[in-house]
Amino acid sequence: MNKLFMGLFLMVIYTPGLLLLVKVESPPSQFENRAFQKRPSFELKKTSLQGIYKAVKSYKKSMEQYIDEKLVVREFFLDLHLGLKSQLFHVNPQPEKVITGVDGWMFGVELDSVLRQTIGQAVLPNKAYSNIDNNIKGVSDYLNEKGIKHYFLLAPNKHSIYYSKIGFEDIPVYRLKHQLFEILEKHQIPYIDPTAEIVEKSKSTQLYFKTDTHWNDEGALVAFNLLIDRVNKDFIETAVDRQLHYRLKVDVMHHCGLSRMIRSSKLEDYQSIVITKDRGGKKKNELDVPLNYKRKKVDYEFRFYNPNKKLKVLVFRDSFSNAMKELYAATFNEVVFIWEPKFSQELVERENPDIVIIEFVERLIPKMINYNQPTHHTKL
Repeated sequence: MNKLFMGLFLMVIYTPGLLLLVKVESPPSQFENRAFQKRPSFELKKTSLQGIYKAVKSYKKSMEQYIDEKLVVREFFLDLHLGLKSQLFHVNPQPEKVITGVDGWMFGVELDSVLRQTIGQAVLPNKAYSNIDNNIKGVSDYLNEKGIKHYFLLAPNKHSIYYSKIGFEDIPVYRLKHQLFEILEKHQIPYIDPTAEIVEKSKSTQLYFKTDTHWNDEGALVAFNLLIDRVNKDFIETAVDRQLHYRLKVDVMHHCGLSRMIRSSKLEDYQSIVITKDRGGKKKNELDVPLNYKRKKVDYEFRFYNPNKKLKVLVFRDSFSNAMKELYAATFNEVVFIWEPKFSQELVERENPDIVIIEFVERLIPKMINYNQPTHHTKL
């Protein structure tokens, strides 16, 4: 009997690794919205001792990440562990990643030092500030030379709007985003910061998801209306119609990022915006995906066309623009969304837009240090 149990124990221990060796992998996690590590290969670029050391070190690191992600039954045991703590014992299984606030509100902890940003402790050091200044100036100078109007749209951190739900009575007036605004104002670049308007409306209407990091459709609409008001100051003769025709519909948020992280089964109702007139239509993608693109390839490009509207818009964006796609499509003649953390002159030359919009969530401002960098493309 002891030998039987020992055999079963060894089988449980070694089977996942043996399956991985013959390329039987764990499927991608439904709880993680990112591209996963591909099976690494050993690449020796230089035959010197230092070159061999670097190659072995890089391969070891890549293989460790690959095994961690692809090991068969990894997801099963991880889900079992987190699910039991969350569903059976009603305990937050990952307090280092997710804070549970009052009234069912959840907040990310690890997300780019967002908590430190909220209390004013995470600000740009001088070198990063200077690099971002130069990058933004380079982007603006190029677009000005092309005669293309451009605007920065900042999506506020959830923490900056609903800080009271975490337990903060107030947050500092000067924070990371104000360093960005200093740079934009210095170079006379128009920007839209909807924080004040969202805070005011949030007193009567919920504008962010409780169980996700993003604003909901109504929160996105507040920011979008401010953006259109600013655009129309520069396009008086071809001003776009700010009056959207839509209705609100009760919907269910199935992809709640924060509740998924702690394996909570809680779904969240919200008011989704349904465009009822001049919706615009989705177009076929036309672009190649950049080399080493970090997200899923299907995220990279979205296109919309509306024959009843004016102006072409190129939007460099992050996930906060997901709730704005239909709003753009109902407002402009043509819209191209690019989910890419780097500005691309190549795309501007190709698309020749009337307007470029750069949308960034507040917590990702430090990543603008590499914003004005070349982007190389590969076939889909």
